Amino acid sequence: MPVHYDLCIIIPCYNNKRGLIETIKSIVCWRPTLILVIDDGSPDPLNAHELKSITLHSVLLIHEPVNRGIVSALNIGLEKIGKLFTTSFVARLDCSDICRKDRFEKQLACFSSDPDLTLVGSWCTFFDPVTSRSFIFKTPLQHEKILTALNFRNVFVHPSVMWRVTNHDHYYSSQYLHAEDYAFFYEMCLQGKACILPYPLVRCELSNKGISSVFRNEQLRSREKVVLKYSKSGFRKFLGILRLRILRFIPFREMVKMKMIIFKYNHSETLPV
Repeated sequence: MPVHYDLCIIIPCYNNKRGLIETIKSIVCWRPTLILVIDDGSPDPLNAHELKSITLHSVLLIHEPVNRGIVSALNIGLEKIGKLFTTSFVARLDCSDICRKDRFEKQLACFSSDPDLTLVGSWCTFFDPVTSRSFIFKTPLQHEKILTALNFRNVFVHPSVMWRVTNHDHYYSSQYLHAEDYAFFYEMCLQGKACILPYPLVRCELSNKGISSVFRNEQLRSREKVVLKYSKSGFRKFLGILRLRILRFIPFREMVKMKMIIFKYNHSETLPV
């Protein structure tokens, strides 16, 4: 029988060992936890012994011979559930993301309090290393308001989520390039109940080399495809697509500045512990 873990944390990694180590060091959970790292064809392959030496949690490292991208890496991780191990919940992190120390306990407690919950996210602190400013990305909290907001934007910060493992297999689709998480969570919200916790449980770094910057136009087109497929409201669907097309004309750095203003940036904000 495969070993069972209460929680599995999936972390894809490509050529970012330093960021991965920082992320793993921030993981704290008092229940049986597996850290599943997918090395997506890094030129300098990761060392399992080194990763295991920096955490008390179990670590499973899977090496992929070539770089196939985040969708492939995430799905490889999901495919291992039930084959190499079993788990009750799956959480996501990316390299360089830093978790608040009570992040996983808060999300697991949320699931325990409501057996109908399928997906739990949280607010997130975004840090801009260019300006040394940060802001807390705030979103709707309750299921119905989340569904309404999904017509216009992805309210789930990918590295902040945790979901319950059910009999229905969920995988990321390659049809929505650079917006696979938007489609993944939108579909999950249509099939089950979701909520978002009203405090930042993760800190993520904004980068000019990130997907939202480098592949901005491709991502916006993929988001439009997500809205077209999953939105159930004709009028909101129209407004959501209109918004996405307008965003194509706004540069990434300008969007960051706008978010700093909207979410009241704070020069000295640090991640709570």
